[in-house]
Formats: sequence, C-alpha cells, structure tokens
Amino acid sequence: MKLIKILCCVSLLFFFAMVHGQQRCLLIFQDIENEQLTDIAGMNVAHQLLTALLQKGSSTILVASEVWNHMLMRRDRFNIACVQPNTASYEVKSLVEEINQKIKTKTDLKVINSFFNDAWYQKTYPILARLSSDNYKAVLFDFFCAQLERLMHSWTAYRLDAGYLLLVPQGRDQGFHVTSAQKVEISKLLERHERLLSMSLVSCLSSLLQRQDSWTIYLTGHGNHIDKTHNTELLAGMTIEQFQQLLIFLNTQLRTNIFVYSSCYSSGMHLIEPYKKSGKDLLLNYPVIATCLTDAPVYVFGLPAGLKLPPYDATFYLEPSDISADGLQWYVMQKFNDFCKYSVGRKNIKKVAQSVMVYQECTSSSCDLAKIENIPLVRKPNQSFFVPIDRQYVDCIIHDSAQGVVSDNKAGVLWYTKQYRGALTLQKRIPQFISMLPGDGVIWVGKINASEFSMTDFIGQAFFAVEDMHDVQIFMCDQLITKQSTVRQFMIIPKSNWFPQAVSTGTKGVCLYQQGKDCFSIAINGPSALQAPVRISSEHGVVVQKLWNLLRQESKYQPSDTVESILSVSAVQDHADFHQKILKACREQNICV
Repeated sequence: MKLIKILCCVSLLFFFAMVHGQQRCLLIFQDIENEQLTDIAGMNVAHQLLTALLQKGSSTILVASEVWNHMLMRRDRFNIACVQPNTASYEVKSLVEEINQKIKTKTDLKVINSFFNDAWYQKTYPILARLSSDNYKAVLFDFFCAQLERLMHSWTAYRLDAGYLLLVPQGRDQGFHVTSAQKVEISKLLERHERLLSMSLVSCLSSLLQRQDSWTIYLTGHGNHIDKTHNTELLAGMTIEQFQQLLIFLNTQLRTNIFVYSSCYSSGMHLIEPYKKSGKDLLLNYPVIATCLTDAPVYVFGLPAGLKLPPYDATFYLEPSDISADGLQWYVMQKFNDFCKYSVGRKNIKKVAQSVMVYQECTSSSCDLAKIENIPLVRKPNQSFFVPIDRQYVDCIIHDSAQGVVSDNKAGVLWYTKQYRGALTLQKRIPQFISMLPGDGVIWVGKINASEFSMTDFIGQAFFAVEDMHDVQIFMCDQLITKQSTVRQFMIIPKSNWFPQAVSTGTKGVCLYQQGKDCFSIAINGPSALQAPVRISSEHGVVVQKLWNLLRQESKYQPSDTVESILSVSAVQDHADFHQKILKACREQNICV
C-alpha cells in the first residue's frame, strides 16, 4: 500500500512538472550588424559573454554568430602578436606571467601591491604605458578572448540553422528542442569559419524553447539612435520592430518570468517606441527590466582582461579573493548565477537587476552609487511606464504641486512632470537632473534652493555630468538661490537648435539668467568647463525674454498630471508635435539661431 502511495506521488509530481514546467534561465548575446563589429562596439557584448562562460552554472547561452566571430578574430589577433617582441600583446602576456609567478611564490599581498606600482609599470612595460585608453582596453580584451579555449571545456555546443550558437553547461537538461541543431565539437567551434549573419531571434526562440517551462531571459546587444554614423536605430542588437516582435512573442507564446535587457541608449524614446502597437500602449504580463536610467551609453561590465592587472595603487589593488595558489583569479562583476537564482518566483526583482548591472560600489559595511546611468528601470506587469528599481539614490518629482521637496544627499532627481510649482531644496550634494519624459522638451520649476553650492558647481553637476546624453531637456526656473547670489528666469539650454540669437554659447550649451535688471549668459563646454558670465545687452535681453516666454508656453503643455497619461503613446506624440510647433515659432520670430 505504501509503495502504491509513493508511486502515485511520484506520478503526480511528474505530471505537475510536465504541465507547469520548470524555471529556466537563458542568456542571449545579440548583435545583428551589416558591418563587422568594431573593437569598441564588439567589446561590450563579447565581454559579457566571456564573463558568462566563466560562470559554469545554471544558465544556458544563446549567442549570435557575429559576436562569436568577433571573439575569434580578437583571439587570433592576440595569438599572432603576442609572440612578437616589442608589441603590446607581447607585453600583456609577459605582464600576466610575471604577476602569476610572483603570486606562486606566496609573497605577501601587501608586498605584491607595493612592488607592482605605476613607476615599475612605466619602466618595465613602456609600450603598454604609452597606449591610449581605448587601445589599452582593446589589447587587454584581445588577451581575454585568447582564453576562450580554456573556458569552453565545460560546455556542450550546438550550431543552429538561424545562425546562432547554443551553449549548454555539460550534464544539464536545459529544456531545449535541439533535434534540428548540429552538435559541434569544441575544437571545431573554435576554428575560424565563414561569417554568417544571424536571422530572426524570435524565429530562433520559437523553435528552440519548450513552452511549458517558465523562462527568465537576459538579452544584451548594441544600441544607438540614428546619427551621422548609424542609419538604423538599434536596441539590444535589433531594430525597434524586431525588439517589439520579441516583446510580443514573450507575452503571447512563452511563459515569461522576467525579461532583462542591457543596451546603450535604452531609455528615452526607446522606452516608448517598442512598447506601442497600433497607437496603443503594449501591456505585458511579465516584468521588464531595462538596465539604463538615462538615454546614454551603458558602462561597467568588468575589467578588459578579466583579471586585476597592475599597476596597483591605493584604490586599485589585489585582495585575497583575486588570487589562488596558481596566480590571478578571474574577476567578474556580473553574477549570472545569482541572476538565475534570484529570479525564481520573482521574489527579489531588485537583486535580479543588481546581479547583472553594477551601479554600486560596495564594501563589507555599505554601498555607494558608482554610476547613476546604470540604475535599472522596471516596467511591472500590465503597467505602461518604467520606474527606477532602486529609489535609494534618487528623488522623483512625479506631480505638479506647490508642496516643497527636499533632496537630501541624493545622486539624482528624476522628473516625471513638465512643470513643478513648488520649491526644490538641495542639501549636502548636487543631484543630477534627469528627465524621464522621452524626447526633447522643457521642464519648468518654480524655485530651486541650492544655497549650499556655487552656481558653477550646480550647473555642471545637475545638468551636464552625464556624458553623451541623446535626448536632453531644457530646464527653466523662476528663482534660483545659490551660495553667491539669487537669480531669476534661470534657463539651461543644452541644444543648439534653441540657442538665442547673438548670445555666446558653448559646445555643450548655454545658461541664461537675470540678476537685478541685467541679463547674463554662461557658455558651457562641459561639467567643469563653464566660462565666466557675460552681460547681455538690453537689445539682446529682449530676445532672451521672448525665448523665456516661448519655453514657458512649451512647459505648460501637459494635458494630464498622471504618469500613465504623460507617458502614453498619444501624449508623447502630441507633445513632440507641439514642441516642434514652438521651435518653429522661435525661428520665425528670429529668436532662435
């Protein structure tokens, strides 16, 4: 009788697993480019792939052939150069061998950190020391790619018809349909082969993934807007249309637990465009995490060589966890095993994001913000907008209100509204002002009290500290109080198409304000490159006043005060049209350049 009961329980468990499936984790490294990946563009995605290969855990990897070929190219480049004296690659190889040999002698770490200092480095490895930052990173990452063969012995590889490679940890059932895939010996996989452009990711996943399982997916790829060097918008290595097709597939054809993606320029309009369908918001039944707070490049995925290499100093040095008896240990910042562990049951979305996007610098006692750009955003199931996943470092201005807000030692102030009648007081730290409203536009504030700080520090840190922002907002304030003075009609104009006539401007923007009866301008070339204030003539002051009136009119264009309405597809489009209408008026009235 007991045996029958046991068999029945086992049968029920088996039936439950078949019906409800298992929790699965998939890491996708994607880049579809018509041209071969450049050193800089290829490094971001390929470095994450190597980091994942180091962590032979619960994740299966799907990699586009472009990314794989890029690593093979860099591996071969390093292996050819590293045997030739007087090359940077030769010095990298020698540097790694020297530090490993020193560690094997069991020399005290304090002695090692002191010995391998900058003076020693400059003298012993002069070629490396003279390299530019980009070239130095490139040769170190070439070294990392040259370790590919060592990393692949714990993986089983399949080549898919769609131009992707599937890498499965050996001995694991990963829930894939691989009957049509070609199993590949690792030695063959590491040979150079003809470049093959990967096809549709959705088509690949559709034929590969088992539908009864619950999937947590991490996707990374290159991202950009259309500019002088890019003819097509990309998000995570795909066009906006392809990315939207993926969102819909994950929503309708798969049991998706969590979807996380990492891509440069994944905020701003890229938080709106893929999420609209036929003029309506695309509501999803799973949480989406975008690992970029600002519409700017994403940074910090680890050390280029995958190792902590000299020179060492007071802030960068070897710790016991960085070494083993054989030498340097691999150094990883993204913890893909934790990513899979924390995703089970969606119990800790914050830790899921933190495991793959490093935005904190932590010690045993506390964590500090490393880069505000890297704070992830989350779009919860059946919601139409993203919010920061960690509010510890930022304040949010969500509604137009007369009630004052005190930002106490925060790194950022996020603006979800175009106008705010209240007073914003800054204490202990100047936060970066970041608009969460996509596209170009204007944000107006009634009063800003920054009396603890100088005006130049406030301007540089609040408005220009984030590098390479795409869409940037014009900020204006009726009254600004700083340590030295109180000014009125304060404006920060970072875009050249809004620069007023006959006013001296900088490469990054211009600040305009009134003090007493006079009007002044400050040309801005960077966060710490502000020119001295220049008094504007009364004639040109009239032009500045007209500009203020137009921008104030634009800032009032906010039909609703709810975040859902402001960030809806129709509202974003209506605002973009109105913004262009005001800009056209600015030019027709000979106010703007």
